[in-house]
Amino acid sequence: MKRTFFALFMLPAFSVAKTDNQACLNGRGIADIPLDLSKGRYIEGNIRFSGVDFARKGMTLNAVSDGLECMLFHNQTNEQQFLLWLPSEKWADLSLKAEENPRICYALTLKQSKATIDGVIRENTAPQSPRLQALQQDLKHDKQALEKFWQEMAGKGTPLVEGTGSSGRLLTFLYRGAQKNVRVLGAPGNGHEWMEKLPDSDVWYKSFTVPNDLRLSYQLAPDVPSPENLDSNEKEAQYRKRRALLAGLQPDPFNPHRLVETLWWI
Repeated sequence: MKRTFFALFMLPAFSVAKTDNQACLNGRGIADIPLDLSKGRYIEGNIRFSGVDFARKGMTLNAVSDGLECMLFHNQTNEQQFLLWLPSEKWADLSLKAEENPRICYALTLKQSKATIDGVIRENTAPQSPRLQALQQDLKHDKQALEKFWQEMAGKGTPLVEGTGSSGRLLTFLYRGAQKNVRVLGAPGNGHEWMEKLPDSDVWYKSFTVPNDLRLSYQLAPDVPSPENLDSNEKEAQYRKRRALLAGLQPDPFNPHRLVETLWWI
C-alpha cells in the first residue's frame, strides 16, 4: 500500500528537535537516511540539492516504514519542503533516489516535534447510504459482515455510488480503521470535510448528493495530527495546525482510478 504526501512551503517550527544531514551520492544514485522517531513523529523537512543536471530526470524522496512506501515528492528542483506524520510506526527511513543524477549532493534539515491525533471520534448512527444501512442490520447477526463489506468495496472500488431516485447520485467516501478521525480533501462540500464513524465498526464515511456528471480529485487524511509546541501567536499557530492535515494525506486505497501521482479521481 502506498501513501502519498503533498510537499509544500513550511512555517518555522517551535521547540522542536532539529537534525542536519549532508552527504553526496558519489555515483550510487540512492541514499537511505534513518529517522530517529524518538525525536518526534511529526516531521517538517527541507532538502537542498547541488550538482543537479536539469537535462535529466528529477529526484524522488520516499519515506519507508514497516513495509509501507510513502512518496514525499518527485521533482527536478534545487530545494524542496515536505511534511511527514508517523503516529505509530516502529521505524522509518527516508530513501532518496536520483538514478539519472547519481552525483548530486544534498543538505537535509528535519524539524521533529510531538503531536497528538486531533479531535474526538465523530459517530453517526443514521447513514444516508442504503448500503451502510444494510450493513448496520447485518452487524447485528453476522460476525463476518464487516469483512464481507470491505471485500465488496475492494471489488467494486470506492467511493460508493448509489442512485437517489432522481437525477443525481449519492456519493459516499469510505475509509477503514482510523483511530479518531478522517478528513476528505477535495470533497464536494466546503472545506476539508470530516468523515463520521459507523458505530460498532471500523467504517468511516461521508455522503454527498451529487450530479451524475460530477468529476473530482480527492485525498483522505486519517488521524490528522495536532502538533505540540505551537507558536504563541494564535493566528500562526492555528494556520500551522490546519496545515498539519496535509502530513497524513493519502490516496483512497480502494479507488483504482489514479489521475496523477498525488490525486485520485471519480
